[in-house]
Amino acid sequence: MTDQIANGGYTTANVTADTTANVESVSKAIETLGYGQISTLSQVERLQQLSTTMWTILGAVAAIAVVAAALGGVNTMLMAVSEQRYMSGVWRACGARKKSIVNLFLAESGLLGFIGGVLGVAIGVFAGKFVNEYVGMLLKDQGLTIANIAIVPPWLMGGTIILTTLFGIFAGIYPAYRAARQDPARALTE
Repeated sequence: MTDQIANGGYTTANVTADTTANVESVSKAIETLGYGQISTLSQVERLQQLSTTMWTILGAVAAIAVVAAALGGVNTMLMAVSEQRYMSGVWRACGARKKSIVNLFLAESGLLGFIGGVLGVAIGVFAGKFVNEYVGMLLKDQGLTIANIAIVPPWLMGGTIILTTLFGIFAGIYPAYRAARQDPARALTE
């Protein structure tokens, strides 16, 4: 092999290992001969490391986004409570229980979370479709089989909507109890 490369002027040589277990030892043997080597196994390992890093980064970004969204939900509901102070006072003056007012505000915050989840899923499905079309075009140009890369399974869509609804309800707990604790006389005079 060394003589053919030196004499024939070859720039590359393809070497196939008999089993996957021998790929690493064949790669090391080629490196000890003084040649550079690229094995499919090392490329797969690099892709796995990249994938793990990307998922870690995306998980951290998602966690920050969830915290920011929860704080935004709490802020939105606090604004709704302060804007609806007079209405809460009227309800309480007419005999509405604190529990009823809490339930109304929790329903409002849950609805906001539900609408946010539906919009998020719709954007995700649209983005996935765009990615699949773009990647499909690139693969087709290279004569490769077209594959869907961005797939949004139904369980993920449903889970996302349920999770955002629950986060909306969770974000509305403090504002709802704050609205229910208001003194009706004070709420009607301010």
